[in-house]
Amino acid sequence: SNDPGNGKVYRHSRLGLFAAIGGDAKAKNPTATVNDLTVDGSIKFDNGLGVDAGSLAATITGNATLNGVTCSASITCDDTFGNDANIGGIAGSVRGGGTVTFDSSNMSGSTKAQSTINTGATLKGNTRIGGAIGYVGDYVSTFDAKSLQVSDSIVSKASSTADSKFDVKSAKIAQVGGFIGCIAQGSQQKNVNITGLSFSSFNMVVGKNGDAK
Repeated sequence: SNDPGNGKVYRHSRLGLFAAIGGDAKAKNPTATVNDLTVDGSIKFDNGLGVDAGSLAATITGNATLNGVTCSASITCDDTFGNDANIGGIAGSVRGGGTVTFDSSNMSGSTKAQSTINTGATLKGNTRIGGAIGYVGDYVSTFDAKSLQVSDSIVSKASSTADSKFDVKSAKIAQVGGFIGCIAQGSQQKNVNITGLSFSSFNMVVGKNGDAK
């Protein structure tokens, strides 16, 4: 198309610099490592399919270490189709077991989640939004925030599309977190270790969601 950037991409459920990153504990490279990388630009999408979207990666599928990585992309979801969307300033989701480490480097300093994330005003699908990671699935996983700075903003002015008879079972929800939007409940253990997490000029605007009338 003639749109700015590379134009439109249709029916892609994973959006980011990488569709997926993650090492395999059984492979020769057990950890995916990203050093001193800056990701900027913009991602704008509608959720015709369920979507994972993040500046660096749509999803993390195993062990990953980020050293001095800066993610500053603007991410916008229109949410008109009603499918689920997982959006993170760094990664949209984590869909595999392993350890995700946010650390610093001598060259770039702390890893930084500086993305601006916006969603539509009418919530038609479940949405999980995090300053760093949107959604963590039910996998054995550990998150080590050794040197991570979260800044910029999350704007989710969504209101539930449920009517005045509000049905908890069918209503859609938005889960928004400064670090992680949602960690799924389930049988697998998840650990979050925070030793170096800071918020700088971070702003969150969230509309009413799921309020019974």
